[in-house]
Amino acid sequence: AWRSAIARPPASLRRVQAEAQCEARGRALRKLLWDPLVPLLADLERVLVVPDRSLSLVPLAALPDGRGGTLAESGPLLQMLAIERDLVSAPDSTRRGHGLLVIGGADFGAADAPARRAPRASDDVCAVLRDGRFERLPGSRAEAAEVARIWEAARSGARTPPNADSSETANADRAIVLTGAAATERALREAAPGMRALHVASHGFFLPERCAVDARGGGGDSLARRHPLVRGGLALAGANLRDSSRSAAADGLLSAEEVAGLDLEGLEWAVLSACETGLGRIDSNEGVMGLRRAFRAAGARAVVMSLWRIDDRSTAEWMRELSRARFADGLAAAASARAATRAVLRARRAEGRSTHPYYWAGFVAESGSAAP
Repeated sequence: AWRSAIARPPASLRRVQAEAQCEARGRALRKLLWDPLVPLLADLERVLVVPDRSLSLVPLAALPDGRGGTLAESGPLLQMLAIERDLVSAPDSTRRGHGLLVIGGADFGAADAPARRAPRASDDVCAVLRDGRFERLPGSRAEAAEVARIWEAARSGARTPPNADSSETANADRAIVLTGAAATERALREAAPGMRALHVASHGFFLPERCAVDARGGGGDSLARRHPLVRGGLALAGANLRDSSRSAAADGLLSAEEVAGLDLEGLEWAVLSACETGLGRIDSNEGVMGLRRAFRAAGARAVVMSLWRIDDRSTAEWMRELSRARFADGLAAAASARAATRAVLRARRAEGRSTHPYYWAGFVAESGSAAP
């Protein structure tokens, strides 16, 4: 009940009621999940969490703390892991990536639908994929530019390692920004390997089994309807121009299955600033099977994703604070996500804006090991 309440934007005329409802339902869930653990967590600064089944789709840090705030503001740092073996696993690779790849403002094609200020929860993702009508995301181009700016500013102030050529180091750690017609599936495939960080601001999707289409652009056979890595993905340039003459490798849709086949060892940080990129089929042994699992399988050490559709403005605000925490302050994934949430909540309260969880709680970070 709490998850469904926080994933919907509150109606402007019923904001107070919506916030009160979320608070009440959140308190009830906190009493069941969190309060029994509190006596065991005294003085702990970090708690590793391996959520079971549907709890993988619940932002636990957004639960009310009973003092007018949230667990993200007053409790220990909650570091989310996908599966139990991540508790004892070391970081996947010692290979170090270099540079940042940012994708945003993709040109989905001549069939672009008119841009909208905010998504509709009633949109049928099956129809969107089948009919090729991904909407323009004008805010995603600005988001990409802002993330790259924060990265470059942080790099310019970083110290060059001893015995390293400063020009070579600067070039290796540069930000590559792909927008418009350049934000293609092929470009991502070619540029992402060897990167240290990746930020994709676009449309994401996860199709229910009832869909008669799949994320590879085909008609959807029984395998496609069953396999979660085929039913989820990211929309990139040309996604609205898909037809039977284009190969799956160049159809504008990067499926989770295709992501899993990339070599992303050395990628410390993958941010999927797109709708519902944290969704997938829940597997009791492997966690959530979708984009989050695909990026981890490809080698990404941490993935930041969304659990529901969030409007452009709220997304841009949270992502800006996330990038500052990660690139400028050097925080790890879970700590960066918490810092972003705290900053957004402070700003909203100071400006008298709604603090309903819809606007900020949908973004979560998942680590690939117990390391901070």
